[in-house]
Amino acid sequence: MNCKTDSGSQIVADYPKYKDESNKDKQIRAIFIRLFSELFAGYRSCLLIIRINPKPVISFHKVIFFVNFYFK
Repeated sequence: MNCKTDSGSQIVADYPKYKDESNKDKQIRAIFIRLFSELFAGYRSCLLIIRINPKPVISFHKVIFFVNFYFK
């Protein structure tokens, strides 16, 4: 992104133009991948493994997840 000044000395952002729909689609996909990777970055620390039963039970601690997410 380049910033320019126009005749009224206001800063105008020069955003890149989309040449075709496939480029826009790739950028939207990249945004979603980044969103989900940041959202689920620390989910393993919120897993609680209970080994009382013969087969371990994995529980997800929602409160810790939301506290880590909002106060990161």
